[in-house]
Amino acid sequence: MQTVASSEKIALLHTQARAFAQLRAVRQRYVSRYSAAVLLPTLAAGLLLAGVVHHWPTTSPLAVGFAVLGILTANAWLAKPLVQLDQAAVARQLDRQLPELEDSTGLLLQDPGALPLLGRLQYERVAQQLAQLTADGSAALPFSFKKSLLLSALLLVSAAVFWLLPPGRQHAAEPAAVAMHFNADQPQKAAKPTPARIEQVRLLVTPPAYTRRPAFVPAQASFRCPQGARVRWEVQVSGAAKAEPVLEIGPKKLPLRPVAGQAGTFAAEQVLGASTLYRLRYAGQVSDDYAIEVQADEVPVVRILSPKPYTLIAAVSPRP
Repeated sequence: MQTVASSEKIALLHTQARAFAQLRAVRQRYVSRYSAAVLLPTLAAGLLLAGVVHHWPTTSPLAVGFAVLGILTANAWLAKPLVQLDQAAVARQLDRQLPELEDSTGLLLQDPGALPLLGRLQYERVAQQLAQLTADGSAALPFSFKKSLLLSALLLVSAAVFWLLPPGRQHAAEPAAVAMHFNADQPQKAAKPTPARIEQVRLLVTPPAYTRRPAFVPAQASFRCPQGARVRWEVQVSGAAKAEPVLEIGPKKLPLRPVAGQAGTFAAEQVLGASTLYRLRYAGQVSDDYAIEVQADEVPVVRILSPKPYTLIAAVSPRP
């Protein structure tokens, strides 16, 4: 190993420090552009997921959690090449891209004092050439945003569709039959039986959207539901009567309205704020009384974070 004069050694150290800084700048610029290309579709995917939840408020939190995990996993997989992009990889890519560096950028990662004379001369030559290329912006690793922008645009368009559409119902949320017992409202003559009667009663309970609970069908005619839930009664009748079925809920009497396209089907909806009793009446028939227990929202809990509980604050004595 040849000895190097002290002044020459200092000059080589300055050259080495400048070369390292230039290689770091090239790498940092590439990392910034690559990170932005990964971040754009990630943010767009997050907006799409938020749009899906907006359109279907009753989406399962577990499904949302898996979707978020999938987005984060894809993000980590796309960012993996950055871990392998060290200074040596940057030097190799610069050699492939820029013939002006004479396939010698790797010399800048070595100790110039340990190089032979020709090696030091080539080191200084490449370092000077890299400084010029860095100054005019030529020493930049190639990168294209086309794929990232295209994918982001597709995700954003899909997200906009879900955000602009009104919240939809879950397809599985359809009324289903529950058992109810009916009695004759008043004694009927055997010679004139009532031809019209209730064949089936279907119920559907839709909790408020902010609860994020899906709509459900009660197992029995008496049931529980959260405060603010919308209950839908659908009544299937046979025969013909002069009046529609009537829902008697609390002090109210609500006539059921015909359902379009479903002959003999009548429906009514009611938003419940308190527990109540209800029954159905139709063509001389009246059902038993059934109970709806409305569960009120939990009272908000306020916790004081600062100051901590049982903190003693010394009183200031009054001035004389």
